[in-house]
Amino acid sequence: MTTGAGSFEIIDLSDAFYREKSVPTPPARGGKFVVMRNETDNAEYLVLSPAAQSVYHTNVVERFCRLERFRIPGHYLKKGERFVIDGMDWTVAGGGKWDLDEVKKELRFHGSSQAYGTCLLVDLTNRVAAVPSMAGWRTVIY
Repeated sequence: MTTGAGSFEIIDLSDAFYREKSVPTPPARGGKFVVMRNETDNAEYLVLSPAAQSVYHTNVVERFCRLERFRIPGHYLKKGERFVIDGMDWTVAGGGKWDLDEVKKELRFHGSSQAYGTCLLVDLTNRVAAVPSMAGWRTVIY
């Protein structure tokens, strides 16, 4: 996880997932996350996926790559085992688990990804805290 210059964006897949299920997005939720890095654009994306949507971190990576705005080619190394990005620009900088509480304005991170490893959670919380839409939120590592 880089802490220098470059863009950082949070992509929460929750709203689209719950909209597809025709239920409101719960104010307290959690799941898996990955940090995607585009080396060419010097950009990082924190991708949050609800637990019911993505059982494995590899599912989160695939969902990110398939988003219409990115359309990043990739494939599974073995069925369901690990999604590999085809191309040199994109990497997975690690992953873990997250819990979010909109009422408490708290976003918590913990754990790591068996497929993609861990990321520096301290750096991640600092990057999240700098996102304007997260003003007033507390980020926690546990």
